[in-house]
Amino acid sequence: MSQCSRIGRPAPWPLVETQHRYSTGALIDAAQADLGVIYVLDVFVNRLLSQGKLVELFPGW
Repeated sequence: MSQCSRIGRPAPWPLVETQHRYSTGALIDAAQADLGVIYVLDVFVNRLLSQGKLVELFPGW
């Protein structure tokens, strides 16, 4: 149960079911679900970048 649902208010963002919690994997899942921008080490997303599943927002940053 999310914190928002505990206090009787809807979450201000769509909730995504994921196997990861509080991890880089959860951030990557959210980005793939078009829920926002993430900032992670490229080693975690190189394969997804090369497959075109994610795009680099600030190359060389």
